Amino acid sequence: MARIEQQFADLQVIPREGQNTTMEEQLLLQEYRNEQLEVRKELREVRYQQQADIAALGRTVKAFNLLVMPLLLVGMLLLVNLHQRSKRSNTV
Repeated sequence: MARIEQQFADLQVIPREGQNTTMEEQLLLQEYRNEQLEVRKELREVRYQQQADIAALGRTVKAFNLLVMPLLLVGMLLLVNLHQRSKRSNTV
């Protein structure tokens, strides 16, 4: 696309259809429009994929919070409880 934009800059005018344009300018304009459409399609696809990736990350974080964090919390509480019991048995 940058190449075609440079060619337009070289021509110093972006022709409008039907305004005394040469065949070369019309072809260049059509090529520019086609490439612009392709770039827009690619951009839409990238945005769609990005949204899908964000949604997947959100699901992963939710699963982590629902599954791993409670297990970690229970494990830590058990360790604290064992530590307190061992302190009590040593002082008695």
